[in-house]
Amino acid sequence: MLPSNWKGVTVAQYNEIKEAPEAKEGLLSFMVWALAVLKDQEVEEVESLTPSEIAEQFEKIKFILTEPKPRETVTKIKLGENVLTLKPMQSISFGEAIDAYEILKNDEGQVEKMAALFYRKTALDEFGNVVFEGRNYDYEEREELFKEVNVNDASTALYLFKELNRSIREKYAELFEEPEPEETEEDEDEDDEEDEIGRETVQAARQKAIQEARKKHGWLITALSLTNKDYTKLNDVLKMNFGYVLNILAIEHETKE
Repeated sequence: MLPSNWKGVTVAQYNEIKEAPEAKEGLLSFMVWALAVLKDQEVEEVESLTPSEIAEQFEKIKFILTEPKPRETVTKIKLGENVLTLKPMQSISFGEAIDAYEILKNDEGQVEKMAALFYRKTALDEFGNVVFEGRNYDYEEREELFKEVNVNDASTALYLFKELNRSIREKYAELFEEPEPEETEEDEDEDDEEDEIGRETVQAARQKAIQEARKKHGWLITALSLTNKDYTKLNDVLKMNFGYVLNILAIEHETKE
C-alpha cells in the first residue's frame, strides 16, 4: 500500500528516492523509481505498467515532490529499546554546532546524521534536572537506526538546526561578513616586482585560497582562537554553549578597534 504522506516513508526510503539514478532521464523515469522504492518492488515491475497506470499511482505519492517538514516538534523518538529526547537548540554546545555545520556541507544523509547528533538518552541528576548523554555513544550505529524511522519525525532535528542557522545569520550578520583583504609589506614588494596582470593573478589566487580555508575550517578556526593559543583548552571551548560563544564573538567584533 502506498503512503499518503511523509509519515509513511522511512529515512532510508527518502534517501533512496532523493538519489534516484533515473531522475535525469525525465519525470516518467523518476515516477517509476519512486513507486518502486515505496512499493518495495523492482523497477522492471513498475515499468511493466502502462504510462497512465504509473501516473495514476504516482498521483497518490506526489507529496514526495516537496521536502519533508515536521508539522510539530517531535521531542521524543523510540529507537530500538530506547526512547531518545531531542536536545533543545538553545542548549547545544559549540562542538555540536560545528558538527552540525559539517553535516549541512554534505547533502547526503543529512536527516539521519542530524537526528543521531541531537537525539540523546537522558537521565535525572541528584537535583531532578534532565541530563543529556555525552558523545560517547556509537554515533554511526545510531545513524543507521534512524534510517528506519519515518522521515517526517526524524527530520525535526535538521529542520530546527536550519531554522537556528537562519536566525543566527540574521542576528549576528556582522560575524559572517567577509573581511577585506589586508595588503602586507610582502604584497607591496611583490607589487614592485610583478606586472599588473601577474599581480592581480597572484592576489586573486591567494585570496581565493584564504576564503576556501575559512569556509572549510571557519568554526574550528574560531574555536582555536578562543583558546588564546593554549590548545589544551580546545575541549573546554567546544563544550561551551553555542549561544554563549556567539555572544562573546559579537561583543569582540563590536568592540575591536
